[in-house]
Amino acid sequence: MANTHPKGGYGVTSLRLLPWLSVWMLALFAMLAGPAMAQTTLSAESDASVSEEQPSYAALADLLEDEQARQELIELLRNQASELPAGVAAELSPEAAAAGGNVAPEDVSLPRQLAELTSRVVGDVGGQIEQAVAIVGNIFTGQGAGSSFDMAAFMNAAINLGIVIVATFAIFMVFRRLAKSLFTKISGWSQQGTGLTPVLRLVLCVAIAAVVDILLIALAYVGGNLVATFAVGETGELSTRASLFLNAFLIIELLKAGVRMLFSSRYEGLRLLPISAQEASYWNRWLARLIGMVGYGLMVVVPLVNFYVAATLGQAVGTLIMLLAFIYAVGVVLKNRVRLRDNLNQMSARSTLMASRVSLQLFARTWHLFALIYFLMVFVLTL
Repeated sequence: MANTHPKGGYGVTSLRLLPWLSVWMLALFAMLAGPAMAQTTLSAESDASVSEEQPSYAALADLLEDEQARQELIELLRNQASELPAGVAAELSPEAAAAGGNVAPEDVSLPRQLAELTSRVVGDVGGQIEQAVAIVGNIFTGQGAGSSFDMAAFMNAAINLGIVIVATFAIFMVFRRLAKSLFTKISGWSQQGTGLTPVLRLVLCVAIAAVVDILLIALAYVGGNLVATFAVGETGELSTRASLFLNAFLIIELLKAGVRMLFSSRYEGLRLLPISAQEASYWNRWLARLIGMVGYGLMVVVPLVNFYVAATLGQAVGTLIMLLAFIYAVGVVLKNRVRLRDNLNQMSARSTLMASRVSLQLFARTWHLFALIYFLMVFVLTL
C-alpha cells in the first residue's frame, strides 16, 4: 500500500485526502444498514399485524367494557408516553443485569450490563435459528407454519426474478464496456494533463467519472424496469419482487460507485487513495462483496422469504446474513491489521506535516479497533 502516483503532487494530495477515508466508509455502510434494517423490520411487522389483528379487536372491546381495566389502561398509556421504546430501557437497565443474582441494581457494573446484553443477543440468534430449522422441517413434512408453502408459485417467481436479475446486470456490463474508453481518457488526462494543478485535475476527473458511473447505473436501472415490465410476467405490470431487486440494485451499485472513487483498480488517474492497483483491487473487491451480500440479502432475499414462506424464517435468514458478513469483515480486518499498519507508518514517515504524521501514526495503531467496533455495532443493531 506504499506505492504512490507517478506525479509528486498526487502523493501530497492523497495524504490530505486520507483522513476522510474513515468518514467515507462509515457513511457508505450506514446508508446500507439503514434501508436494510427498515426493510426487514417493516416486513416482519406487516406479517405479524395480519395474524394478530382479529384477536386484538375482541380483547380491546372486552377491556374497554370494564371500568377498572379501562382506567388502568389509561394510566399505563400515560406512563409509556414518557418512557423509552418498549424493551430498550429494560434490556439496558441495571435491574435487568442484576436479575438472577444477589447484587443490587445500583451496584451492577458496566461490564456486567454489557455481558447481559451480549447474552441476550446470542440467545436471540439461537432462538431464531431454532425457529428457522423448525419451519424448514415443516415445509418438507407438510406440517405447521410451513405447510402453506406453494413450491410451484415460488419456482415461477424465482424464474421470473432470475430473468430480471440477469438482464439488468447484462445491460449494466454492456454500458460499462462501452464507457471503458471514456474512463481511460479521463484517467489519462488526470495523470498527464496540463493547465491545472495535480490536485484539481484529480478531484475534477474523479467527479466526472463518478457522474458517468451514476448515469450508467441509472440506465441499467431503467433497462431492468423495462425488462421486468414488458418481457417478464404480465405485460405492463411491474411485480413487487422485481421492484425489490431493482431498488436494491440502484442503492447498492451507487454505494459501489462511491467505493470505486476511493479504490479505482483499473484507472490509476481516478483513484483518490495513494495505493497500488493490486491493493486497490483487493479492497475494492472486498467492500463490493460485503456490500452486495448484505444489501441484496436483506433488501431482496429476506422480504421474499417473508412473503413466500414465513416472517420468522425471513428474520432468521437476515440474522444469518449479518452473522456471515460480520465474520467475513472481522476476518479481513484481522488478516490485514499488520500490513495496513506498516503501510500507514510508511506514509507517516513520508509526510512533511506534523499533524498528518501524528494522525497517521495514531490511525495505524488503532484502525483495526475502530473497524471491529463499527462492524460489531452494525451487527447488534440489525438483529
